[in-house]
Amino acid sequence: MSHRFVRRFAPLLLICWPLVSTAQESGLAISGGAPRKTGDEQYEIWANSPQTRLTVGHNGRPGVMGLTVTWQNLIAGTILSTPEGVVPGSSRDGSDIVSQLSVGPGERQSWGLASNVTGHYRFGVIGNTRNRERAQATYGALSRDMGQRRVQFALHLGNAVDKGSPRQMDLFREQLRSFGFPSYVLPGVHDLTQQGQRAWQQRFGGLPLKFRIDRDVFVLLDNSTGYLGAPQRRWLEQTLKTARQGGVRHLFVFMNRPLVDPRPGINAGMCDRQEVRRLLRLFNDVGVRAVFAGHLPMYARDVRQGVTCITTGGGGDALTQKPSKGGFHHYVLVEVAGPLVSMNPIPLAGGT
Repeated sequence: MSHRFVRRFAPLLLICWPLVSTAQESGLAISGGAPRKTGDEQYEIWANSPQTRLTVGHNGRPGVMGLTVTWQNLIAGTILSTPEGVVPGSSRDGSDIVSQLSVGPGERQSWGLASNVTGHYRFGVIGNTRNRERAQATYGALSRDMGQRRVQFALHLGNAVDKGSPRQMDLFREQLRSFGFPSYVLPGVHDLTQQGQRAWQQRFGGLPLKFRIDRDVFVLLDNSTGYLGAPQRRWLEQTLKTARQGGVRHLFVFMNRPLVDPRPGINAGMCDRQEVRRLLRLFNDVGVRAVFAGHLPMYARDVRQGVTCITTGGGGDALTQKPSKGGFHHYVLVEVAGPLVSMNPIPLAGGT
């Protein structure tokens, strides 16, 4: 349980209905996050999006099914919508929301989060934090700096742990809960080794996913293998084109591996050059504002075929480049003020 204050909202509908069905008898689906059962009819939902949604179906047995759900990793001001409408109040400081959910026989109901972020906002982007002692100290210092600069949320671009250890992922999630802002994460190659793919999805949910902040769209992709693959690429094309047709203001794309390795003569970016060319054409056609990637322990910014590409992997792991070549610990601070966007690396204070 988070040390932050927990708000409890209980729709009045529960007061007059018996609760005899169980969650195991139902269909429970999450988009933009991951559930964890913590007791009889009790779940925690890790929100990996400010628009995480839970859908529960009742199998039709007599009685109303009731669940207690704790929503975690929230933006300050988050509200919870229910089939009866928006729950009064909000998570004013980003604290957990505890809600009582009910589903009648044969029904299928949905509950969802919504952020209250509009206008001028800021977020951080960081990657390659790893879980070694020195790297963790660096990551903590950079995150404290994000908090002092009042970011509303952060994007973590992967390589948070080593060898896909479930225990390390649990510790990483607890570390994220200690910050004063939520972090939306995607996996890196080191997170998914061994049994990491299943463990990651159990704790953070699957990709790809998208969410909106004000009139801006954020797209999170999994290219940790070096490829997107046809199904994810088709989803991406449809998502970006639909967003552009819907009058989106800014499009931001996040992935683990950079499209192209910014270091001359080295290729630790995506593996299929034809796929990279297709993605660059797509990003240019729909007007993607920036593509952020991690994986490499360095900072770089360049423009490829009209697309701004930012590599930000200096979150704590050992550096391999000179500071003049981007080898310094940092995160990227992004500020959005209407049509204006600034994206600047923030170096570790007193460090490299």
